[in-house]
Amino acid sequence: MTCTASSGTRCRGCFHTRSGATKKGEAKKAMRSKAVRNLDALRSGQTARWHGARGRAGLFLTAALLFSGLALSAVVGPGAAWADAIKSLGGFKHWNAYYYKEDGAKVCYIASSPVTEKGDYTRRGEVFILVTHRPATKTKDVVSFQAGYSFKGATEVVVTIDAKMQFRLFTEGDMAWTQDAAMDQAFVAAMQKGSRMVVVGTSKRGTKTTDSYSLAGFTASRRAISLACGVE
Repeated sequence: MTCTASSGTRCRGCFHTRSGATKKGEAKKAMRSKAVRNLDALRSGQTARWHGARGRAGLFLTAALLFSGLALSAVVGPGAAWADAIKSLGGFKHWNAYYYKEDGAKVCYIASSPVTEKGDYTRRGEVFILVTHRPATKTKDVVSFQAGYSFKGATEVVVTIDAKMQFRLFTEGDMAWTQDAAMDQAFVAAMQKGSRMVVVGTSKRGTKTTDSYSLAGFTASRRAISLACGVE
């Protein structure tokens, strides 16, 4: 499928930036700069936060961490050394597994980007889902979504798996989160059994987006991070 800014559909791996090779290069350079800043923030632990009614720990990662098709190796410049500290556990079809150490303790996570993204927009940031294990805080399978835009206030993200199971996530800024650990476990169980996931959200401008994810490789990638972080 050909991707255009006016089509309303963005295929996996496409960038909608200003026209022209020079402008595209400038956009990527700016994204790399943002990546460096956010990677450094993550290093210091400033991007980890408590969330949800029960105050469980969640990992907050910005789109810059996984920009350019989840290719962490693409980060260059002063922050590249820290990017090297993020280790790949392998690619599993539509999912990728990673880990890094925070204060000597492993943090393991898997990530995936949508197969297709639909909405009436001309520009949007990186979009992905993370599922994270943090043994040091006794949390696992923490689910979060990066939307690539700021959500409209007081709105929920609706996630449907195989047109059967549905979950409603709360939003904050450009992220969407599950309500609690019980929802995380139900969400992950559904993803392990499913094949397709559809995520619907609304931007602060009122634009509705529909992102479709493939769940092929989810179970294998989760198994990889569970083994790496010693999580059952």
